[in-house]
Amino acid sequence: MKRISVQDIMTRKVIGMEQNTYLSEIIRLMTEKKIGSIVILDKEKPIGIITVRQILKIAEKCVPPSSITAKEVMSSPLITVEPEINLRKASILMLQKGVKKLIVVENGKLVGLVTTTDIERVFLPFDSPFDILNQEKSPSIALREEFQADMEKKVVADIMTKDVKTVNSTMKVNEIAKIMNATKIGSLIVTKDGKPIGIVTDLDIVRGIMNDGLNPCIVTAEEAMKPLITISPQDSLKKAIEKMVNNTVRKLGVINDKGSLVGIITTTDFLVYYRSLLFRPKILEK
Repeated sequence: MKRISVQDIMTRKVIGMEQNTYLSEIIRLMTEKKIGSIVILDKEKPIGIITVRQILKIAEKCVPPSSITAKEVMSSPLITVEPEINLRKASILMLQKGVKKLIVVENGKLVGLVTTTDIERVFLPFDSPFDILNQEKSPSIALREEFQADMEKKVVADIMTKDVKTVNSTMKVNEIAKIMNATKIGSLIVTKDGKPIGIVTDLDIVRGIMNDGLNPCIVTAEEAMKPLITISPQDSLKKAIEKMVNNTVRKLGVINDKGSLVGIITTTDFLVYYRSLLFRPKILEK
């Protein structure tokens, strides 16, 4: 059987921008297209990449993005692969280099992008946990029934992340960006008087604060946050997914009956959990 190669799963419509483009324009485009990265080019040749992480570093310093070019901010040199490389080699390269994205080039030109998420989807029977609720996207009745039975039986406390990072409502966004960069965490719960009141994500900072031209050294967590959708640790996983779908969020704060924050559950938690289910003997036999 032919091995799956990068070109079989890569994203082909990758946006590239010239190295002299101002960061403000790149942020605008990332916000408009709802994408997390843009490849930087030098006359069609990929030379770097700008991700949410690079923009957070600028937010730390409170430098206006309209005064910085892509070349000054981009991560370089790029880790590139040819379209024909198989997924095993691509995965090993990602691990060795400590990256989550590989730029795909052919004859020196940009032809695609492959991420760790793209590779994971090859081995999962769905693109996201939300697809478990969608009968049309489930690969088989047997698998769907197995996953749905688990969602009814398991509760949020079984898979939630208990070590939750929080920030005070008065903290400035540049300090939040600094914490995100240091911990490599993409979201922080905002608290006021010890109680959770909202959530700030890396995308909120990029698409809201930075794209709107606001000063991260002035805007507070409370001003930047979005409402925190919550769930009980004893609620079922099915209820958690339904709540994410109904509120169009990918993270839920977990609050106990005393109103205290005891964890956070994200779509990533679901993916990690359901990846483990695939290797149950009962599943493998189907």
